[in-house]
Amino acid sequence: MATPRIIRTGLPSIDAGAARTRELEVMGILQITLAAAGKVSWTAGFAVTA
Repeated sequence: MATPRIIRTGLPSIDAGAARTRELEVMGILQITLAAAGKVSWTAGFAVTA
């Protein structure tokens, strides 16, 4: 279940489940690593599609 802070953003949220959560965390670490190395901007991101 989404936390109230996420709900207040007005953006849709989904429950990714435990296994998918680990994969999404790795994607976040990859984005931070690439941004810190100057390979992508800090505002870059990944699209998650179902």
